[in-house]
Amino acid sequence: EGEDTEPKALLAKLEANSKLHQRWKTTIKLLRAAFRFSMVKATPTGRERIFRMVHATSAIKCHPTLFLLAKALHPEQAQQFDENDLFPSTDKASSSSQTPLHLAAASGANGEGGRAVIKSLLEMDPPAAQHADGTNGNLPLHRIAANERKSHWTLDGAKEVFRAYPRGAQVPDKKGRLPLHRAAEVISKHVSFEESDDMALCSVIYNLLQEYPAGASHADKEGRLPLHAIAENAKDWCEEARIVLDANPAAPRTRANRDLHNRLPLHLAAASPHARGSLIQELLRLNPRGAMQSDGAGKLPLHIACETSKEWDGGVSAIYESNQGALQQPEANDRGWTALQMAAASSSSSTGELIVKLTSLYGDAAGRRDKRGRYALHLACASGSRSWEEGGLHALFSAY
Repeated sequence: EGEDTEPKALLAKLEANSKLHQRWKTTIKLLRAAFRFSMVKATPTGRERIFRMVHATSAIKCHPTLFLLAKALHPEQAQQFDENDLFPSTDKASSSSQTPLHLAAASGANGEGGRAVIKSLLEMDPPAAQHADGTNGNLPLHRIAANERKSHWTLDGAKEVFRAYPRGAQVPDKKGRLPLHRAAEVISKHVSFEESDDMALCSVIYNLLQEYPAGASHADKEGRLPLHAIAENAKDWCEEARIVLDANPAAPRTRANRDLHNRLPLHLAAASPHARGSLIQELLRLNPRGAMQSDGAGKLPLHIACETSKEWDGGVSAIYESNQGALQQPEANDRGWTALQMAAASSSSSTGELIVKLTSLYGDAAGRRDKRGRYALHLACASGSRSWEEGGLHALFSAY
């Protein structure tokens, strides 16, 4: 305490300690190699990438003292933009234009160490919280909301990034996504909540909604509401999904636009390999008619679930019970497949049980030919190696 910590004086002290100085130079070499900077000086062909220690130590999970030394030696770097330097882009026409805060928000450093880096960068350059990067138009708040390794609002630094620019919760990126959308995309990585008191302390989604409740009704450029993003990415229905629903009760009945085949959240959950029964059952409860509504490609939720090779008890049974006629109904498009044909055509080895179940419920589907003259048995045989019994071939053969 009280010692001269100006960069030049600090560098002089570092150089005076030969052992420590050598370690520092070795660390620089290792980081340059990790980010694929050349170890030898070459004749530049165009703009040469610039290596900055503050940016490099912000972007990785390292001991906080490494970052602290980097910022003490190079405080000016905290306000310098990375222009495709640390992560070079093949697109020479655009620049990443990101701050060290962007890099820290996206890094794998969580807990107290990662939070300390974020707090330090905000102290050195507060306006960085308002800067949108040149790639996707992401604020640091978008970055940290989308970071599955920084999912705790208080412990991982999201709270500090938000407080530095609260209006950031209302700012869409170039794809029209709010930070709320980005948090919804990684909801399956969030901690589970049992008591509502925990939400204010832990949940990124809860706190973003508290600041901007209208965010639950904001559609991105593909017409995706935050609930659509949850349906695409969540495993189970959870407390965070419920609060997004409470902020926009119409969301389960809202379709995305043509880029997402005009799908309801139920269609998206049926198409998701992550979605389990509880998520699908809740979406059905919230919109019972959804089971009878086709998406923009003419597919019912049952068609989509069978095409995705979902397990019978993993949501398919709930969709079937909500619209049993869907088993006999072909998709409304040029292909015109039934749910059984979709399950049979799947290359997943886990669809055998589903094929057996579908055949037992409506065996006549095995006798339907598609427009190329193929039965479900043809499709199953062409889909890959299937065992006779467990792969569903016997059930298809016996049905027709």
